[in-house]
Amino acid sequence: MKPTNPAPAGRAAPVSRRPRLRLGAPVSGRASRASSPPAPGRPLRWTLAALIGLAAMGCGDAESTERSDSAASTAPPPTRVRVQVEKVRLAKLDGSERVTGTARAYHRATLTAETQGRVLSRAVIPGAAVAENGLLVELESSRQTLEVRRTEAALANARTVLRHAERELDRGEQLLARNALSTQQHDDLKLAVDRARSELALAEVARDTAKRALADTKIRAPFAGTVDSLAVDVGD
Repeated sequence: MKPTNPAPAGRAAPVSRRPRLRLGAPVSGRASRASSPPAPGRPLRWTLAALIGLAAMGCGDAESTERSDSAASTAPPPTRVRVQVEKVRLAKLDGSERVTGTARAYHRATLTAETQGRVLSRAVIPGAAVAENGLLVELESSRQTLEVRRTEAALANARTVLRHAERELDRGEQLLARNALSTQQHDDLKLAVDRARSELALAEVARDTAKRALADTKIRAPFAGTVDSLAVDVGD
């Protein structure tokens, strides 16, 4: 678009105060090619704001990196503390000192009676020290004692029967050597000896079982320690 009054040759044409040109478009004819100043508007302000924001962010990241590097370089080294280790030992505490702590048993066992019976006596009280295999509680054991006596008598009888069967077998072998005894009778004597030996073994097992039941009437400590509590009384 040309101006209304053309300028003489050799001179630049004047530009109207309100050019109807796009931002950065040159003036036609002999006008100067310098672009006119941009009109104020939102796109330009947004562009400048975005550039300023990016620059601020870059400066902020650089400053934070420099601060973290300087803080890491100026941090004091870790402090070492000297400690003295002492072995735990048993000692008497002075009455003027008070300490607080928790004691826990190295071994702990809850004992119960393995046989039935009335509580006859308590050999210890709570808090008492007891040695290994020490007596704690004793139950009534008259029935177990009678059972031991009965099984011992049965064992003695089984031994007697076995000895008699062995003597009969010896005489039968002598008669068999003189053909005065049949083979069937000799086999019967050997069978009697075998049965007597089996009865003796069963009697020994019964005797041992009765003795074990008698021993179970006395509750003993499995290891040396301190009695924590007793949940039974005499007569229970």
